[in-house]
Amino acid sequence: MLKPDEMKSFLNVFCESLVAENRDSVKEILDLPLVQDSLKAIQKSDPDLFYMTLGYPLDRIIDGVLSNAIAENGRARFLFQESGFVENHFRKLIERYEGMPCCADKTRTIMRALARNLIHGDEIVFDFGQEYTFHLPKKIFKDQESILSFFEAIHNLFYGSFELYLKELQGILLTVQPHGK
Repeated sequence: MLKPDEMKSFLNVFCESLVAENRDSVKEILDLPLVQDSLKAIQKSDPDLFYMTLGYPLDRIIDGVLSNAIAENGRARFLFQESGFVENHFRKLIERYEGMPCCADKTRTIMRALARNLIHGDEIVFDFGQEYTFHLPKKIFKDQESILSFFEAIHNLFYGSFELYLKELQGILLTVQPHGK
């Protein structure tokens, strides 16, 4: 596990490299024991060891940040910690049923509305009468109920329970025509 000063050093260099988007700047952290151990895990073709040496400590950092910000809100913490996983599921269905144009905008709108709902209790309501609606879903995930129930299905799927996810997909398949059909 990282010592506090190693963690600060690692995070500073890591964040700087993300800002710079330069692979060479990551070289500054390659000497850290944590990174050396993760590289050895890759050489051993051991994904579990890789996760335990690098992924787990990073997850603990993320969990610590989320614990301070949204302590007891498990669903909100899941959304933030696994946002890529959640976002991919919404985006893929939007692409299929609404087409590629503006699918990223629609997905971001859903993710932000979902976060506001989970953190602040804000109702998810989209204004389809506003001047610009390119960022609003038109066929699926148009209301709070559909967004929350699909999010719950994704949450269950992430932890290995797929029944609710399949039920949600079936509901979409039976009621909405794919884009272009």
